Amino acid sequence: MTLGSKYPNAAPSGALMHIPHEILFHIMGQVQSLGDYFSVARSSKPLFHVLMDTSNLNRVLKEMSSTPSGFLFWLRPVPDMPGDLENATCALSAWLSSRAKAKSGQLPTCVDPMNEGKPVGTDTDVTSQHVLDSPLDDLSFPYIPFVRSCFESPSMKNRRRLWGQVKQVERVWREYRVHGWKVDRFGVPLEP
Repeated sequence: MTLGSKYPNAAPSGALMHIPHEILFHIMGQVQSLGDYFSVARSSKPLFHVLMDTSNLNRVLKEMSSTPSGFLFWLRPVPDMPGDLENATCALSAWLSSRAKAKSGQLPTCVDPMNEGKPVGTDTDVTSQHVLDSPLDDLSFPYIPFVRSCFESPSMKNRRRLWGQVKQVERVWREYRVHGWKVDRFGVPLEP
């Protein structure tokens, strides 16, 4: 039995409302652009109200940034780069405190207690690095204003551009690994 035969008067977008919300949010977390997400949300009023609810949108944005295939994964720090995780945690903490204390104008100084109080990211000994809990993993993290800020920030736009280049290289490498390159060595034509 198809969905259309079970709900003959339902529009295709209305059929999405019959999917459990947990699965719907997971599916929407896999879309490849915010434009696609908003287009699906605009396809019906009930779906719009579900997908554009602040807590649900926050949840989907978190999922978009949680997996390497997610559209917003470039927001995450790169753990293999020395100091990137600590610098990102410091920047996120400063961003969160600046949102909370918009009137004070002072941002906290981030120091690494495991590095004798030196500023975060100045440790040159790779073996002493430690993993800090990222505010991005917190369920109450305000993803909506954070994503908006990242799209407006020149440095984060550059990070997004670099992530796009990494994905391009990954596609070329995958294509090479699957099909290889046709090479014409010494002017000898390749045999089909």
